[in-house]
Amino acid sequence: MTDIALASMGAGCLIIESNKVLLVRLNYGPAKGQFILPGGMVEKHEHPDQACIRELKEETGLNGEVISQVSVRHRISANGRLNIYWVFLCKNTSPKDTQLVPQEKEIQEVIFMDINEALLSDEVRPNTKVFIKIGLGQTTDKIIKLNSNNQKDIIFS
Repeated sequence: MTDIALASMGAGCLIIESNKVLLVRLNYGPAKGQFILPGGMVEKHEHPDQACIRELKEETGLNGEVISQVSVRHRISANGRLNIYWVFLCKNTSPKDTQLVPQEKEIQEVIFMDINEALLSDEVRPNTKVFIKIGLGQTTDKIIKLNSNNQKDIIFS
């Protein structure tokens, strides 16, 4: 009998407005202090798109609507643990004057960062840059392999 893989799932939200991308600065873990897309773990009885919108609200105070799926990232950690992370292109449905409110325990800062700045910044995680490029149609790669921090990631676009 073979080992059956068990996986956790997460979902992220890509919002682009006026040549800026919505990012959150993490307040925990090995990527503390770096920017990623708003997102988090999928809960029981929840589809990934629902998790994406819930996490957007929890981490930033914004409401959103899923437009389309951007990509799926599959990760195998050094210990063999699997993680599947769905990324959705979303529309910000909050009123223009809505304040960005970081979730205190997890998020240091919420910002709309200039896309070019985000793609060049050392403070933005490599996978996040890939998700932005895919969302903008700036890559024709359908399978992108990244290896770092004892993790093997494949991003499917």
